[in-house]
Amino acid sequence: MAANLRKRYGKLFIVRALRWVSGRAEWGVGWREEIVTALDEWIAAEGGAGGKARWRRLGRAIRTGEGLYVVDVRGAELSPDRVDGLRLAGAEQGSIDEGFAVMDVSQSESTLTVRVAEFADPADPHLWSLQQPPTFLVEALKDGIASLGSAPLGDLLALKKPGGQLSRARPPAGLFPQQEAAYQACLGTGFWLVWGPPGTGKTLVLTKAIGDLIAAGKRILLVSATNIAVDNALLGILKGHRHPPGTVVRVGPPQLREITENADVSLPLLVRARLKATDAKRRDLSERLVAVKARLRRLGELDAALAGFDAAGYRRDEIFLRAPQHQSQRSEAAVTLHQTRINSLTTAIAAAERELNEAGAAYAAIEHDRRLWAQVDEMGAEAARVDQAATEAEAAALKAEQETAQAQRQVNELEGGSPRHVDTGCHAASSTLSMVCCS
Repeated sequence: MAANLRKRYGKLFIVRALRWVSGRAEWGVGWREEIVTALDEWIAAEGGAGGKARWRRLGRAIRTGEGLYVVDVRGAELSPDRVDGLRLAGAEQGSIDEGFAVMDVSQSESTLTVRVAEFADPADPHLWSLQQPPTFLVEALKDGIASLGSAPLGDLLALKKPGGQLSRARPPAGLFPQQEAAYQACLGTGFWLVWGPPGTGKTLVLTKAIGDLIAAGKRILLVSATNIAVDNALLGILKGHRHPPGTVVRVGPPQLREITENADVSLPLLVRARLKATDAKRRDLSERLVAVKARLRRLGELDAALAGFDAAGYRRDEIFLRAPQHQSQRSEAAVTLHQTRINSLTTAIAAAERELNEAGAAYAAIEHDRRLWAQVDEMGAEAARVDQAATEAEAAALKAEQETAQAQRQVNELEGGSPRHVDTGCHAASSTLSMVCCS
C-alpha cells in the first residue's frame, strides 16, 4: 500500500512543489515553505513521520584476524558506504548497545569484511544494520530545506530567472564552439542545462571546467546517477596533475580501481592517512583495553573465589603477621633452622634404622644360642631346686639326729644307768646326702 502511494503520489507532490515555486513570482522567497509543505504531504502519504530506526541482524560474523570479521550478506540489501549504520554485537538485540561500531567495511561479492576495534570480542558475534524508516530521507530533505540559509540559486528558480551569465573566461584550446559555450556556462552564474548525446565531450568539458574552478578557489559538488560517470570525470581531473592531494575527494564507493586505490582522492584512504597518528593512539588504547579486559576477567575469577571471604579475619591475620616476632625474615630463619634439625634427625633416624636392622639380623643369628642358654637356665634352675631339696633333707636329718640323741638321754635317765653310745648311722646318711647334693 505504501509503495503504491509513493509511486502514485510521490512525484505528484514534488511536481506540485516545483509548480508552487515557479508558478507565481510573488511567492518568491517563500519557496522553502512551499516545498516543506509538499514534503509533509509526501511523508503523510508514507504513513507519517516519527518512525523509529530499527536494528536488523544481517548474519553471523566470523573472526578472521585482529579486529576483522567476515559476514555472508547474500540476500541482504546493504551498501558498503553505510558504515555508520553497522554494528558488531551478540546474537540478541539486547547486546547491540554493548556492541562495537564498524570502522571500515569492504564487500566482495556475497561477503562483507568489517573492521572493528582490536579488543572487540563479543560472544557469538553477529553483524547488525540500522534500518531507517521509509520517510527517513524525505524527512532529512525537509529538515535540510527548512534550515537553508542563503540559497541564491533557489531564489532564482523561485523568481523564474534560472538563467545567468556565461563566463567571459577564455576556454581551453581544443574545444568546439558548443563545448566552449558549455565550458563558459560551467564557470558562469545561474542555472544551466547542458545536453549532449554520447561521445560529444561532456566529460571532457566537465573535467576542464572543474579543474579551472578548483584552481580559482571554488568549491564544486559533482554528482551523477552512476558511479562510473563520477569516476570518469574525476580521473580526467587527476590526469592533469594540477591539484595537491586532498583537494579533490571521492565520496562513496568508486567503481574504477584507479580511483579506489588513489590515496590522493579516495576518502577512506585520505582519512586513514590523516588519522595515522590517531590510529596509532587508538591501537595503543586498544591494547590497553585488551589488557584491562583480561584483568577484569581475572578480577571476576578472584571475586568468585573470594565469595564468603572474612575481611575482619583477614585483617586480624594481617596484623598478626606484621608483628615483629612474625616477620617473614624471622619465620624464614626459623624454618631454615627447623629444616636443618629435621635433616639431622632424618639422618639419625636412618642410622638408627640401619642399626636396628643390623641388630635384628644379629638377633636372628644367635637364635640357636639363645635356645641353648634357655636350656642352661632351665638346668641351672633344676640344679638349684635339687640343691634346695638336699639342704632341706640334710636339715631334717640333723634335726632327727638331735631328737634321737635327746630321746636316748631320756631313756638312759629312765633306766638309771650310764649313757651308751648308739650308732644310728645318721652321720653316714648325712655324708651320703652331702655327696648327693654335691654331685
